[in-house]
Amino acid sequence: MVANHDQNKPIGRVTEMKEDETGLLFKGYLSKTDRAQEYKQLMKDGVVDSFSIGYAVVKGDSNGHGGRDLSELKLFEISPVAIPMNPEAKLLEVKNISEEDNREDTLERFEILAKNIGDKKMKLQNEAELLKLAELYKSATQPLEADTEPTKEMSEVEANLEFLNALSEALTNN
Repeated sequence: MVANHDQNKPIGRVTEMKEDETGLLFKGYLSKTDRAQEYKQLMKDGVVDSFSIGYAVVKGDSNGHGGRDLSELKLFEISPVAIPMNPEAKLLEVKNISEEDNREDTLERFEILAKNIGDKKMKLQNEAELLKLAELYKSATQPLEADTEPTKEMSEVEANLEFLNALSEALTNN
């Protein structure tokens, strides 16, 4: 990922990418640099709400309507932009999962919480950790938006219930 198609200004990396009948869906990570964090804030604020890609055409034909039908591309970069060439290339969401909140760290924190949950001296710390882990759990277990029908998306209540069931299972196994 680069800032506004400027390959001299990297801001992050793509961590997942897939193509479906609608187009290209990806997840990315924004670096902890000032420039990347500025873009992250612009995305959160809705100022930069679209993407554009830098590519070379491998296979494509004129479509007879003044445009081209592109069947194969070589992708060089993805850029968050305020005004995209394709108005459907929209940002779906911005999450706050930081590098230290990776899967292994989350699982380790979950296990520590499960072991300490009954310790009355740790009550406030456990409650704060429980709330943070619930958010991380929901983020990690929610499917990509394109993977589900909007009517089948997990509700907030269902996500919380799933997290509590996982926590209950962890507590009974310790």
